[in-house]
Amino acid sequence: MPPVVAVMVVHEPGEWLTESLRGVAEQDYAGLQVLILLTGTSESQGARATLDLVESVLPGAVVRFLGSNPGYAASCNTVLNLVQGDSGFFCFLHDDVALAPGAVSRLVEELYRSNAGVVGPKLVHWDNSSMIQSVGSAADRFGVELPYADDGELDQEQHDAVQDVFVLASSCLMVRADLFRELGGFETGIHSSGVDLDFCWRAHATGARVVVVPSAVARHREAMGERPDAVVDDAVDVESESTRVRTVAALSSRGQLIFVLAQLVLFTLARSLLLVVTGRGRRAGAELRAVASLPFGAAAVHDRRERLAAVRTVDGDEVRALQILGSAHTTAYFRRRARRAGLAQAQSTAEVAEPTSRGAYVMWSTLVVLLVIGSRSLLDHGAVSVGQFVQFPDSAREAWQSYASGWWGAGFGQVSALPTGGALVATTMFAFFSRSGLAHTLAIIGLPLVAWIGAWRFASVTGTRGGRIAAVLAYAAVPLPYASIASGRWGALLLYALMPWIIHLVRMLVGHADLHSAVTREVMVVVAPSTWRRWFAGLSLLCAVGVAFEPATLLIVPMTGVVLAVASAAQGLGAKWSARWAG
Repeated sequence: MPPVVAVMVVHEPGEWLTESLRGVAEQDYAGLQVLILLTGTSESQGARATLDLVESVLPGAVVRFLGSNPGYAASCNTVLNLVQGDSGFFCFLHDDVALAPGAVSRLVEELYRSNAGVVGPKLVHWDNSSMIQSVGSAADRFGVELPYADDGELDQEQHDAVQDVFVLASSCLMVRADLFRELGGFETGIHSSGVDLDFCWRAHATGARVVVVPSAVARHREAMGERPDAVVDDAVDVESESTRVRTVAALSSRGQLIFVLAQLVLFTLARSLLLVVTGRGRRAGAELRAVASLPFGAAAVHDRRERLAAVRTVDGDEVRALQILGSAHTTAYFRRRARRAGLAQAQSTAEVAEPTSRGAYVMWSTLVVLLVIGSRSLLDHGAVSVGQFVQFPDSAREAWQSYASGWWGAGFGQVSALPTGGALVATTMFAFFSRSGLAHTLAIIGLPLVAWIGAWRFASVTGTRGGRIAAVLAYAAVPLPYASIASGRWGALLLYALMPWIIHLVRMLVGHADLHSAVTREVMVVVAPSTWRRWFAGLSLLCAVGVAFEPATLLIVPMTGVVLAVASAAQGLGAKWSARWAG
């Protein structure tokens, strides 16, 4: 019977640790040995209590202190020095995973039966073992994972077949000891949320099978957010996306690398546009920053590629055959659509069917295509210097010098400070690497698109997708932007682009909540002070940009607020809420 070393990394544990240790203690595998790795030192707060708990539940376990918190991957890699021999298996566990009785035996049996290199159990929710958490995931060539089972899906034995998967959760993994040593353990230079994708991908590159064993069950609490040092903010999303992008660059084969990276950039740009127009701008920003930061991690990516090249035995095409042929995002979309169609209830004839998201995609695709076709002359030859469409300076440096010179060349010239718009133009040119013609043309063509996205965001007040589509189409049909482009009226074009965003922020500041199908009238809400300040800062920034190019913004915005206040009062809204529009 080959030995199995269960390696549990314990960091800032909670009351759940007792059940996790008891799950290991109740295993019936005779060759099981337990290694407990504690972050920190023996003098750390709570170390004595943790030691006493381990000694009472697992008296035969070996306990080692790591001296600090090097992270889950680096902690697990210490077994390469602490444990000798390659004939057994390592079973890596989070401290919030409780194994069901017999789980280790079933994992070992299936590992031999399937001749696998990595196996993992079916993970279920900690408080409700009838709800599936994970049975492995597929992944596409961009490293985007697609779980085989939805988190929270009711377990009705529909996922109880042993199958090959591309990724298994690192919270509970059994790995052949020789394979773990050959791969050099987990990758310590990446975020913990990407350790499992990186390790399983490298295992596939060596020809090892990665298999999920649903007959082995483990409860997972996912207690990362409950720990004292937990960090929950936007930086986590950015780091996770950066990890995914760098993993793709590091593990794609040499023959696929250039093609995959080019596809990754184009796909990210297209997806970011869809995320923005559907109100998920923060997610779009995280994905764009991840792709843009890839060159800064080129050295680390190169080192990872060199280490994988030394152990790779499978061609990149064979690994690619194990991945999703298309996009995981697209596959997930059609899966959700099919599920909604299957669960849809019959509606009465009096109800109006809500258009599917396909209508929004068709609308946006049509508008973008029409914008490109209508702007083909501008894209080919650039914008003509007519009216306010004066060409930008030749370089960002020249634009900054002009802004800081104190000489305004308008008319016959005068000694005065240039409008703030000059600084914004210089900043824009810097972003376009001083290509003034390109910046000038895209600044004109892009404003209608900015306006339509703003109309989509503002129309969220209707609470229905059909209302938002109708609002965007109505706003796009207004001839103002096209007449402004034809006559060179920069100020009118800019205000057309900014006003939907300004009104959207104003209505949220006022407290005008979105409508929903169950609500038949406007609902006014009190906004939290922190949220209110964030929205007000955004409104101030947009107004400042408008004033920098078109001083009439100072009159148009308050006039719009007064009009909306009068309209709200005429519709029976209370004076207190109506006055906020003008306020």
